[in-house]
Amino acid sequence: MTYLPQLDDFDTKMALLKTLLDISDGKVAFPLFFYLQMFLEKERAQLIREVMRMKESRGDVEGAAAASQEIQVEVCNALSSREKAEFLLEQVLTPNHRHA
Repeated sequence: MTYLPQLDDFDTKMALLKTLLDISDGKVAFPLFFYLQMFLEKERAQLIREVMRMKESRGDVEGAAAASQEIQVEVCNALSSREKAEFLLEQVLTPNHRHA
C-alpha cells in the first residue's frame, strides 16, 4: 500500500479502496483474481482498516462501524497476533460498533 498514502483527494482514495476491496473479495469477474482472493486476506484487512480510518476521520462513524464488520479478523490467519489485536481493538473502539 505504497500508493494510497500519496493520494490527497478523499473521493479518489475511497474509489481506489473500493476497487481493491472488490478485487480482493472476488467480486470482479477476472478468473485470476478469483484464485488470488484467498491469498489476499492480510491486504484486504489492511484496506478495510484504512476505510474505517478514513470514514471515521470524516465523521461517518456508522460507515466506519459497517466497514469493520466486513472481516472477521480473529480467523484471518495471514495477520500476526499483534495485527489481529490492534485491528480488534480498533473495531471495539469504533463508536456505534454494536449497532453496525
